[in-house]
Amino acid sequence: MNDLTFLPEHWLPATPMVLVGALVLLALMGGELAARLLRLPRITGYAVTGMLLGATGLFPPPLAEDLRIFVDISLGLVLFELGSRLDLGWLRRAPMLAAMAVAESAVVGGLLYYVLTAHFGFGPAVAVVGAAIGISTSPAVVMRVAADSAAQGQVTERMLLLAAINSTVAVLVLTTLVPLLVAGPQGDVAGAVGRPLYVLAGSTLLAVVLTVAGLGVFRLVGKRGDRQFIATIGLVVIAVGLASAWKLSVLVTLLGLGMGLRNLDRRGHALAIDFGLTGQFFYLVLFTLVGASLQVSALATAGVAAVVFVAARFAGKGLVVLAFARATHQPLGQAALLALAIQPMSGLAAVLVHDAAALHQEVASSVAPVVLGAIVLLEILGPIATQFALRWAGEANPQARA
Repeated sequence: MNDLTFLPEHWLPATPMVLVGALVLLALMGGELAARLLRLPRITGYAVTGMLLGATGLFPPPLAEDLRIFVDISLGLVLFELGSRLDLGWLRRAPMLAAMAVAESAVVGGLLYYVLTAHFGFGPAVAVVGAAIGISTSPAVVMRVAADSAAQGQVTERMLLLAAINSTVAVLVLTTLVPLLVAGPQGDVAGAVGRPLYVLAGSTLLAVVLTVAGLGVFRLVGKRGDRQFIATIGLVVIAVGLASAWKLSVLVTLLGLGMGLRNLDRRGHALAIDFGLTGQFFYLVLFTLVGASLQVSALATAGVAAVVFVAARFAGKGLVVLAFARATHQPLGQAALLALAIQPMSGLAAVLVHDAAALHQEVASSVAPVVLGAIVLLEILGPIATQFALRWAGEANPQARA
């Protein structure tokens, strides 16, 4: 009898590496079709391709354990880049911009909470979760569309600033809030208080330690872009690995690391890193996997509630930006375009919904379908709105491949 044990058991193994590779190649083609045939942002093509592939049932849930590491690294890189764009010195010099960002988060959160409780009857606890997630603007979408459009100008910079601040607010609120909901009124109060304190303090401390280590490495290798690029990727991967192993927040850690390298670098050791092709790859992975995790049926399940959620969110963001237009020296037309540009919800919101639902069953069975339905809508329409806003503001380079 011939011994054929040296042959593989499966010729088409459904391992995470194979699945992610297949998703990436198919999404790449979907993005090119969207850009070349329909003149839409490539990320819209990535997301739609991911949704179609996810609907086939051939892929495991991307936010589950097998593929989650790819999402965490991709989103971690996005949040690191977002944090590195948050110049606290700029906010100190322009306090009305900081006030606008805080007001935008507060008004959107309050309006969504009102809609979810008063109009759809959700309990206060789960409504707060839905409202907090709705505060965030997708950092991945606005940064990718801005990069693809080679956009520069006032609308672009304020769009990125608002995305950075409202995403930070959403992450911090949920990191603090969800453990309290899990404990409940009769639950383990010590655990409910101790867990967010541990996560926030631990994630912040980890970010500070990695910032100090990173600045030391940058000082050692000198102002060489290629070497600092490699060091930065290493820092991001270490941050994701340690935060996951120590049950800290990957999101808070990476935001803190980016902000730390931007604002604590007093001697100018760190260069502004352009992630280039590597960044494009991780963005593609993020949009595709998040798209595959979303089901169009979520929109049908949520129905009118998801549409109202999107409308209330749009109204809240728009009202604040327009109200602060004069105080921040921005023409009303540009303010209206800024309000349109900050509408996307995508990967960050999907991860926040998944994690909150995994910890709290009532969130999973009540408000999560509404928020997921809204994400399905804004995963498709959000990038288009941002691209339109940057073009009409005259800040997108017409020669850029959108």
